[in-house]
Amino acid sequence: MGLRVRSASRQACRVALSALFLAVALWSPAKASANTLIEAWSGVQQALGNPDESEKLAPALKLLLEEKKDLALLRIPSFSRALTAAAEESSDAKIRRVLLRGAKELDPLLPSARFLAAREEMAQGSYVGALGEFSTGVLNLLRDQGTRRFFGLSLIPWFSLSLLLGIVMTILIFDLRYVRLIFMDALHLSRKVFASSNAVVLAVVIVLLPLCGGLGLIWELVFLFALTWSYTALRNRLAGIVVLLVLVVLMPVLNIWTHAMLHSPPLGEQITEMLEERMCDFGVLRAFSDLSRDLGNSAAFHVVSGELLRMHGDRELALIEFEKAAVAAPNTSLPKLCLGALALEDRDTARALEFLNDAIAKDSRNTLAYYDLAIALDLTRRFEEGDTARAKARSLSGGHYDRIGLPGRGGDVLFPRIGSRLVERVLDEASGFSRISLAGGGWSLLDPDYFLEPLTFAGLFGLFLAPILFLIRRRYFPAGRECTKCGKVFYPEGKTVYCGQCVTVFLKRNAVSIEQQSAKVNEVRRWDIFSSTCRRLAGILCPGGALTAQGSFVSGLLLSLLVIVPLMGMAMWVPLYGRELERLFPWLMLQAFLALIGIGIWVSVAVSAWYRR
Repeated sequence: MGLRVRSASRQACRVALSALFLAVALWSPAKASANTLIEAWSGVQQALGNPDESEKLAPALKLLLEEKKDLALLRIPSFSRALTAAAEESSDAKIRRVLLRGAKELDPLLPSARFLAAREEMAQGSYVGALGEFSTGVLNLLRDQGTRRFFGLSLIPWFSLSLLLGIVMTILIFDLRYVRLIFMDALHLSRKVFASSNAVVLAVVIVLLPLCGGLGLIWELVFLFALTWSYTALRNRLAGIVVLLVLVVLMPVLNIWTHAMLHSPPLGEQITEMLEERMCDFGVLRAFSDLSRDLGNSAAFHVVSGELLRMHGDRELALIEFEKAAVAAPNTSLPKLCLGALALEDRDTARALEFLNDAIAKDSRNTLAYYDLAIALDLTRRFEEGDTARAKARSLSGGHYDRIGLPGRGGDVLFPRIGSRLVERVLDEASGFSRISLAGGGWSLLDPDYFLEPLTFAGLFGLFLAPILFLIRRRYFPAGRECTKCGKVFYPEGKTVYCGQCVTVFLKRNAVSIEQQSAKVNEVRRWDIFSSTCRRLAGILCPGGALTAQGSFVSGLLLSLLVIVPLMGMAMWVPLYGRELERLFPWLMLQAFLALIGIGIWVSVAVSAWYRR
């Protein structure tokens, strides 16, 4: 078993590294040597690929982290995943620690590195450190936008199917609780039309009307549930409305969830996430660059593309994109700001002054232009003019330079902050395939196809039928009632809860013989045994069934969900979605915990139902 796990881990590492290197190779342009980020990663790759050069791993990682800092990046998930996979594969504890430290610094929000680090801490006996790494990993599952999206979407089928199962089980017990009354009322009505034998047949047809019409079991349960409204309290009828509404929207919700799971986030959202979270993703960059054929005349597209290329370490291609933006929109200041900042990084002060002065001419209140202009003037030893530009930038920004731009290499030059607004402008200028790629395919929450489900129509059928039958029964056909003493169905004229026989036998004893009293007592005992056994069986077979059998629909449903939700999480969510969410999370422990909660509550409920009369 250990060899299989080791082999699977080695294969996972190879697949992750190969996929990363292939993506980088596909993205890298002809002038790959100009990409400083790829060059730094290549040094790490060489140290990983050659065991004899393992001592070069730490310096190579240091160089990569310095490059990440120079590019003002906060996250490089692809490199971090590759280092985590390599650490999982490595048999050298020292190399594992170096790789994990590098993985955590390259992407502080990557959960995998934290969970693997927790294993390392646990193996070394540092339980406090392991708990800290594990807690950080769990928080990262919610902090990272990709895992948070998948986690949120995966909860929908878990709770939806749990709710559906709980509702069906509770409605089934509730229908069985009142089916005897429903049948006796149907028989009572049928006898007014037909003779005795035909009346029984008609009563059976009335009770099984959806099944006789070929509609299925769910329709039958909803039909009987609608008929029970005449026998229950107001709170149960209100709960019935809520439950039927849930059945109406449940399948559309699952259909919308299927659409969301099958479609990745639109490219525009991914680009916005990369820009605002300063995250490096070569695959998304390649997909965005492919739109240049349709958006070649969009200055906003070229600015966004240039900033992405600069973030990914390719300054030469970024310079070309900014120049294209300046040509496409000569009267805007943003491309000139980007070109001026790049020229300042290269210490080409002449070009920097040209671009920055041009930007100020187009926007005289541009704080960033004055700030970078002050740096350019200082480099040309024009200190008085530099102080004047710096004072202007300070007055416009209120002294908060960190809010006006992003630091470039060296930390003195600032680049414009490019985010969602410019991406939205690109989206406005896009059309055809480019717009679909950026905004995603067109779909609506009100799509009729989402609602064309049998369960939805069954819920609508119940919502329509239940109040109509309730009003008719209340006006023309009063519902029968079970005698609380012997269980016999009777039709009271007043508010009594006892049938006529029980009133005669137990309240007028002097007028009834001993034999009749004994026979009635035996009947009451048999009914008590039968009803108690049914409630106990309902409580054992269905969590919350005992409360439902007693007529408490809401309490029975809530108690059922307390058991069903953790058991569905153990049996369905963890195997199907949990391990896809994060492979290194200790899912076996979570499954055991959920099973313990669900089974524990079920057993305690079953024991309570068995010993309760």
